[in-house]
Amino acid sequence: VDTSAETPTDYTTIDETVAFAVIGQAFIHSQEPTNSPTLRPVPNPTATPGNPTRSPTSGPPTASPTEASCESIREKFLNELPADPILTKASFSSTGAAVTFLFNGPTDQMNIETGIPFACSRLLSFPTVEAAECQWTNEGEVYADVSAASGILPDIDVELISNVLYAKCPQDDLIYGHRCECLEAASASITVVEPPDPPLVPVPIIQGPTLAAACEGFTLDTSQSSGGGGREFTWYAWDVELDFSDSTPTSVENATLALDTAKARIGESSTFSLLGSESTALASAGVVGLKVTLTLRNFLLGEALSDEFSVELTTEAVPSLQFVGGLQQFVARPAILAIRVNAIATSCDDRPLSERSVSYTWQLDEINDEGALIPTGLTSTSTDPRQFKLEPYSLTAGSTYTLSVTVTDDVLGVGSSTAAELVVIRSAVVALIDGGDRVVPFFGRVEIIASPSYDEDVADLTGVTAGLSFYWTCQRLSAGLHDCTSAFWEQRESEVLDINGQDLGSGVFSIAVNVTSIDGRLSSAAVRIEVVNDDPPRVSLGAIPTRVTVAARLVLLAECAPS
Repeated sequence: VDTSAETPTDYTTIDETVAFAVIGQAFIHSQEPTNSPTLRPVPNPTATPGNPTRSPTSGPPTASPTEASCESIREKFLNELPADPILTKASFSSTGAAVTFLFNGPTDQMNIETGIPFACSRLLSFPTVEAAECQWTNEGEVYADVSAASGILPDIDVELISNVLYAKCPQDDLIYGHRCECLEAASASITVVEPPDPPLVPVPIIQGPTLAAACEGFTLDTSQSSGGGGREFTWYAWDVELDFSDSTPTSVENATLALDTAKARIGESSTFSLLGSESTALASAGVVGLKVTLTLRNFLLGEALSDEFSVELTTEAVPSLQFVGGLQQFVARPAILAIRVNAIATSCDDRPLSERSVSYTWQLDEINDEGALIPTGLTSTSTDPRQFKLEPYSLTAGSTYTLSVTVTDDVLGVGSSTAAELVVIRSAVVALIDGGDRVVPFFGRVEIIASPSYDEDVADLTGVTAGLSFYWTCQRLSAGLHDCTSAFWEQRESEVLDINGQDLGSGVFSIAVNVTSIDGRLSSAAVRIEVVNDDPPRVSLGAIPTRVTVAARLVLLAECAPS
């Protein structure tokens, strides 16, 4: 347009490439193009929402513009229009409790705000979708809680329902952005649900007796196994190797037949059991032990093989004894130790349950670096003889112990023994800074205290007295990032910083501390310090605990001093 033209009502037609003018809506000029190469001012039309084709009130008459059809716009700007939404990916979370759905670009989110839950069945179709809850995490991603939707599995199809989702309207586009109604609803699209990457791997745990009386059989249980993704495991595969005292071809054949009968009965059950008749047949064939392994698979297609579990088979009527939780258990030094066994005298003599009591003897030994057992002298504090219990901080972090138990039949005097390995894991170092974020006057001082930091494996001590070391760093956040540790260089390895505001200078700073235990465990914390050319009141907040129990009372302390 020639803006220097003196006559504002001089008209001409325009080239086809600019035939769409936007003033509230898109219009197509109805005149045919002329041979005139010069563009002149186009007057502002006085069209109103109620009269979109009203002619100008001044100037020479001209043909009335007409609103461009959506078909015209889609044809004209085919390469500029946002693509219709397509469901491109669906993948399980690492826990199996959620599925993330991705689209090929920004969508209108069905006019649902980000983070607002809605029924997945409004948008997607898959088995048991009615039990799933969705929410948009951004314009191209949906998070679905499928913990109750047991029908959605890896490798099944998930479908985007047609005519419910639109591409995001490009509001910054002067040609198309004001005609959002011209966007077309997405057609149905399908993708396959993928398992989590990395996969969720089961942790198979076998618990049961390590010594079993042939006359009554035994049962191995897998209820302590984990890694199922919140659902039942989909496949149990038991494998058994027999140990013979003195085998012959006939005895091996008889034992194999007895074992095959038992395995056919067990199938893909979550428990492995031998009936008294089956274990008696094995013992008669010279079997003195079984080595059992389990392959476990979850619904996310994760699969794992258990450690070998050995059961000694005896013809004596020994009590049944097993550790709850398996023969290797992980415990933490700051937690109460509570290990339990289940035991009962034999039923081979048909005694009533009331006469099948047993007595318990416990022994806790530490395994040293050479593998030798060193008695700890620790005794259980539990009043329940079936449980071995110790107070927190009784064991050494990073050490391994053997907990042995012997039970004796109170009637027959026959005993049975087993042992479990206890691995004491190292707990966390927790970095805390007393006082929190604050504003500091330029000519004032600020004390930043990290002495409340603690090691969860150390009882009743904090800071340096708990064996912790400290290292402080500083980062200026305003006026460009740069290191400012030099402001307190001499104090950088202390547990308390005492800084002048003028040493930092005016601005906003992040002051962080790394807290390290003697064995290298690390934790970090940071505060935001703003230095101002003013003299505000001094306010500080006591160290805030990172974890509290539900039943505990939480008290926060603050200090305030006038400027």
